[in-house]
Amino acid sequence: MTAASSRIVLAVTGATILLTGLSPAPTASATAAAMTAAAAPTTGTTATTVTAATTARAATTDAVPGAEPVAAAAARALAAPAVLPVADLRLTFTPVRGGLRQPTDVVATADGTGRLLVAERRGTVRLIRHGKLRSRPYLDLRRVVNAAGNEQGLLGLAVDPQFSRKPRLWVTYTRGDGALVLARVRATSYRALPRRSSLTVVLVVKHPAYDNHNGGDLAFGPDGYLYLGTGDGGGAGDPRNNAQNPRSLSGKLLRLDVTHSCHRKAYCIPPSNPFLGRPGMKKQIWLTGLRNPWRFSFDATTGDLWIADVGQNRWEEVDRVRPSQGGADLGWSCREGDAAYDAGHCRPGVASLAPVATLCHPGAVAGCTRSTGGQSLTGGYVYWGAAYAAVAAGTYVSVDWATGTALLVRDGTSATSASTPGVTAFGQTETGELVAVTYDGRLMSVGFTTG
Repeated sequence: MTAASSRIVLAVTGATILLTGLSPAPTASATAAAMTAAAAPTTGTTATTVTAATTARAATTDAVPGAEPVAAAAARALAAPAVLPVADLRLTFTPVRGGLRQPTDVVATADGTGRLLVAERRGTVRLIRHGKLRSRPYLDLRRVVNAAGNEQGLLGLAVDPQFSRKPRLWVTYTRGDGALVLARVRATSYRALPRRSSLTVVLVVKHPAYDNHNGGDLAFGPDGYLYLGTGDGGGAGDPRNNAQNPRSLSGKLLRLDVTHSCHRKAYCIPPSNPFLGRPGMKKQIWLTGLRNPWRFSFDATTGDLWIADVGQNRWEEVDRVRPSQGGADLGWSCREGDAAYDAGHCRPGVASLAPVATLCHPGAVAGCTRSTGGQSLTGGYVYWGAAYAAVAAGTYVSVDWATGTALLVRDGTSATSASTPGVTAFGQTETGELVAVTYDGRLMSVGFTTG
């Protein structure tokens, strides 16, 4: 690793990646100009128009010296020669630095400073700038975070898409009674530390019975709304059938307007949410039928939503949802992957979207091995960076936490290969390159090679 002023250059598998201050951003910033989706206005207010660049896991809208915006990188990648088939690609993970404590998420501050924020399960947020890990936590929420269970703790981060002007950070964590909490913190300026005293609880999802399947991922969408993934509440087979129940917030993807306040709440309901105005149903819901969505992201060129959903006994799955498909059902626990699971949990007359890719469980599916299967899939991004555009542009990246099997998807085709286990989250730099954090405390640069 060679440092040059405020830049870090990593030589990975023959390609040089420019990471300005190592700023991956699972949420927020400049992306393809081809896709511009105006945020639907909330009744009585005016919502901000945000391009696909402001997805909670893209790059910053502020210019960064030496960094090509995601929009330009994606446009150039689209114009590049035909990429390699996904079956010919392999993921590479190159260590950048260690010293993190059970990291669960990674985002950029989206302000042009090249800073990177990493959530640690215990309840702290760490700051990395120019490859250096600040010793003092950027934010310490250990007083309110319950990390007793191995799936509990500080689970998700999202920064305001206009962080340099609106220095706000959203977090998800589990509290003492097991509930999943969405909260907001503020700083006096984008260069200042956020004040713990500014913590405002935005939404609480009750989770009383089990300590697993919390979900907790966050991302701002191309429409400017904040999306939150929730688990089904835990227990084998979704015993309460929460995921299929539109009267429950569990097992869902929620969609909130957090730029406004309504009815004394720190958010409003977007007027296009599918269950708005339906008595008894949760109006925060955007999608139903999720088990434990462990990382989702938006394609910087199309606005499509990609979700990795952890399976029960046989199948992990990747779902792709178009911007026009709000209200769609993703199947669990009527279905697991492509296969039927519990017919008694199916909603009459509701057809679920089929996954675009699945990953079998070794020992549970005939012919499935540890090198081709998985047990806990971590979702990533559709790659639109410059360093590997010639071979991998438009490729969705995910990897299994337990087995290290990489699952790559592009244009309806998927392929698996051996890779690195223990990945808890992917991030995206301001130029569209990928990074990841692993549970043993490392920040990794992610690249591609041929197999």
